[in-house]
This record gives sequence, C-alpha cells and structure tokens, in this order.
Amino acid sequence: MFMNIWATAARFMLILLAAMQDVPGPIYEAAELDGAGPVRQFFQITIPLTRRAIFLVVLLGTIRCFQLYD
Repeated sequence: MFMNIWATAARFMLILLAAMQDVPGPIYEAAELDGAGPVRQFFQITIPLTRRAIFLVVLLGTIRCFQLYD
C-alpha cells in the first residue's frame, strides 16, 4: 500500500496542482471583497471548480488499487 501511495502521489499532486492553477484569480478577489475567508474560499470556490480533477484522481487511484489486488 505504501509503495502504491509513493508511486502515484506525485502524479496525482500534479493533476490537482494544474486544476488549482486553472481557477481564475478574479473569483478569489471577488470572494475576498464579499468577506469570505481562506477556509470559505477553499470550500466554496476551489473544491467546486476542481471537482473534475478530484474525480479523476479518485477514479485513477481506485483503478490502481483494483489492479494491485490479487
């Protein structure tokens, strides 16, 4: 299990990093002007806009786990 995590963590982090960098900056600025703090911005902006990448990472991880299961 630890080898699986070690082997795939970097790939999954790159996918999530690319998705988080794709979120437009003006959305965060507008949320900050509306009074949203960092935690609320994360849960109300970042997670919904990166939902597809999160789904992809979970799906690929699940497939990888089923491939290792014998």
